[in-house]
Amino acid sequence: MYSKIILRIIHFDFLDANYAWSSQQLNRCSMSELFVQKNKVGVIKRLALFFYKFLRAFISFVKKIFLVKNKPHSKKNILVYAGSLNQYKALTGISVRDDAFTMSDDVNIPTDFPFPLILSYIFSILLLPIFIVKLIYKNNYFYKSLKFNIDGYLISIGHYITWVYVLKKYKPQIIVTSNDHNPANRALLFAAKDLNVLSVFIQHAPTVKGFPILQFDENLLEGQHSKDIYKNPFGKSVKLIGSSVIKHVNMNNSLDISIGISTGVISTLTDILGLIEVIQSTLPSCNIILRIHPADTRKKLWLEISDKYNLIFSEPKDERPVQFLSNITTLIGPMSGLLLEAASLKKAVFCFNGTSKVPDWYDFLDNNVCVKLESPSDIVNKFNSVYLNRLQESCYAAASYYFENLQSHFNYEENLNKIIDEMVSNSV
Repeated sequence: MYSKIILRIIHFDFLDANYAWSSQQLNRCSMSELFVQKNKVGVIKRLALFFYKFLRAFISFVKKIFLVKNKPHSKKNILVYAGSLNQYKALTGISVRDDAFTMSDDVNIPTDFPFPLILSYIFSILLLPIFIVKLIYKNNYFYKSLKFNIDGYLISIGHYITWVYVLKKYKPQIIVTSNDHNPANRALLFAAKDLNVLSVFIQHAPTVKGFPILQFDENLLEGQHSKDIYKNPFGKSVKLIGSSVIKHVNMNNSLDISIGISTGVISTLTDILGLIEVIQSTLPSCNIILRIHPADTRKKLWLEISDKYNLIFSEPKDERPVQFLSNITTLIGPMSGLLLEAASLKKAVFCFNGTSKVPDWYDFLDNNVCVKLESPSDIVNKFNSVYLNRLQESCYAAASYYFENLQSHFNYEENLNKIIDEMVSNSV
């Protein structure tokens, strides 16, 4: 067992661990503005960010020693890891189990135990020579990606060793995560493999062409679209379990048109203002709810626009997507998973990227989950009840390709826990 771990460290595959940035098929480098703020691009800046986060992790570690009372640990079978709030929400059906405990490196996520991030940084710095050696003879795309993700490459080997430590300490039978391409999640998968711990992947967002090969022992996907996209050459177990979003389906759409406008991190002020002005001139009595992206740093500006144009503001930190969507009949927004959620809730859905170049990541346009708006003026002839009612039906029908339980309405959480129960009993 230990020889496996040592060999993994010596031959650590930094590219595989950082699949999201190293994959030429995903090609994030050509669309970096969707993932990295412009003022954080550059090898020197990313290295500075690495050491800044190291310092923060150290301060957090010190505070924990002196200020935080450690929770008593009792043996539990399932470790649930979430790297983001969206991942955490997707894992709620498992994390509430009595035999599960949660872990995250995000201090804003309410987990049972914090991931010991300080160890990841320490191990990464100690093993820096391995990374430097691995820099030799890599492809040009890898070198190009360093200015966006050298910090991610550096810390990935530290994540792996830290996960080995965590799994040895807590001894879970099963690990569960909802991301398969970020460094911490992939490092957890590697550690689980090397320590013979069963692994489960629960999909938390629409699948993109070019995602990694399925490698978890159990792969729980939302629908047929994901199964068609993912490659499974190793014959891993794949089950279609639908989405937890579906239990919130509300068919009682108001007869009055109420429009939701969502923004993306690269949505321009000009594009959104143009959209608002066209809607208000076409439908002056229509309610408009503006919802910004959780990562958008321009909240103050959007609040000012909401006041100026008499809009309702939806705060993503306080209001869940389903709550926002339940108050509208029509959604207009950039390409994102929110469009699919709206379609599954039987809303009329329009994709509006404005002047930003965003690809059809999830095949929403090809599969008629939404209708594309090239410019704000395109909506003028579409905003009538007959067209919008027809669009609601077609968007909803298209969403069933993505969500297995949309029209069958089987119980998502019951299905999910039945699968986990079987894995627990078989692993004893």
